[in-house]
Amino acid sequence: MELGAHRWLPVVVLTVAVLGLVLTESILAARGTAEITRPEQNETVSGIVEVWGTATDDNMAYYQLEYSTYGREWTVIGSGHRAGQVQHGILGVWDTRRLPPGRYQLRLSVADTLGNHNQNTVEVIVAPDSAR
Repeated sequence: MELGAHRWLPVVVLTVAVLGLVLTESILAARGTAEITRPEQNETVSGIVEVWGTATDDNMAYYQLEYSTYGREWTVIGSGHRAGQVQHGILGVWDTRRLPPGRYQLRLSVADTLGNHNQNTVEVIVAPDSAR
């Protein structure tokens, strides 16, 4: 009788492994979206810049916009953490008028309630503002 019980062990192990894989893929598929659509990669910007895109997650805690030069010392744009999801809309407004001209990274971070982060970064060129 004991030998018969062991014949089911590979089936049980395989079933558990498949279910684990399906659950893992479901969890990963449900992860949020962090996408900056405007400005586009390597676009030249100046003045007041509307940042457009998507910030969504089934368990979203917040999203945040930041900028940096060379990926060092990120500076928060606006009020910091923002609640609410945005789909193909304005994520925030970036005032570049006081920034020196040059290349900048613009980053969108979406955080869920479990502390996971999804990010999207685009590089833009800040031109001198003619209104200075």
